[in-house]
Amino acid sequence: MSSIKTGSLTRFDVGVPNIDTTSGRYTGRWIGENTGNTYASSDAFMTDYDGSKPDTYIWEGYPGKDVTVKYENQLGNEIHASQTITGYAEDGYDAITENYKLSIDGYDLDTDNLPANAKGQFNLNIPQTVIYKYNRTAAKPVTVNYQDSSNHAIHDPKIITGYINDDYDVSTADYQLKIPGYDLDRDQLPDNLTGKLSDTAKTITYSYKRAESAGVTVSYQDLDGKTLHADQHLTGKIGDSFDVTTADYQLAIEGYRLDKEKLPTNMTGELTDKEQTVIYQYQKLPATAQPVTVKYVDLAQKQLHADQQITGKVGDHYDASTSQYQLAIDGYELDTRACFKTKYFTGLYA
Repeated sequence: MSSIKTGSLTRFDVGVPNIDTTSGRYTGRWIGENTGNTYASSDAFMTDYDGSKPDTYIWEGYPGKDVTVKYENQLGNEIHASQTITGYAEDGYDAITENYKLSIDGYDLDTDNLPANAKGQFNLNIPQTVIYKYNRTAAKPVTVNYQDSSNHAIHDPKIITGYINDDYDVSTADYQLKIPGYDLDRDQLPDNLTGKLSDTAKTITYSYKRAESAGVTVSYQDLDGKTLHADQHLTGKIGDSFDVTTADYQLAIEGYRLDKEKLPTNMTGELTDKEQTVIYQYQKLPATAQPVTVKYVDLAQKQLHADQQITGKVGDHYDASTSQYQLAIDGYELDTRACFKTKYFTGLYA
């Protein structure tokens, strides 16, 4: 009998069994499990117990060497404070319970490599170590998006992965990208550019403004490359379209005629980050224009009146629709349909 439960009225009428000390495991004393009260021998226990300290008394064993429970990553670095289990030599210990098999933030227990000595007995002379190994827990990703002012994606997102509690930093040039046609809007930088990876996915969005283009220059030259008129310039955002085929850009220049057989091929297009030049070439016109002859004939092309001539300089307008030229001829009426058909009323000297 190595255990005796006593009460306040307990008295011993028979001898308490002696403690077997031959194994070297027990000290020969009785000790209360709860009170820690001790009796030096079975005889002393039987004689001195007076009921004042009721308890369950057991054979006092020699203390075994401590069992240390450690928590390490796969590199052998400690990731949590170790725990110590104490007890008597040859008594059992159990480090498999949740008190010792811990959940550690940012780590997962390596269940494929659990320690073989997580459960065992205290050794009288040799301390023991139980080592739990942990793998780092994979974090949820951080996604970096790139959008224009209308929230449209303008570049593929970048994804950051790693382990929980790893640092991330997207404030560098690797993430603050230079995107053709756009400028990063530094007035709207996100507030989570740096931080730690966690078990919650994060999104970081960079906003970009359309960049100013290098513009388009429209030049006006004669066939020898001489400038005939001040250049015109178009500006706008990169990606904007432009069109210089209108009269605002195909100018009428006195003494010259636009050479429509040598029109530039880039009269329309998109503004870019590179300057573009559109060159209109003009032919010089003779100083004196050929006269315009106004004839007066009947439907058989018989002349009814002497011709009139209108003279002027190249590029000047003429107008044969006035009463000076639309004559009243006795016996005839002007066939206005024929006049309009031949377009003799107004024009430009060539």
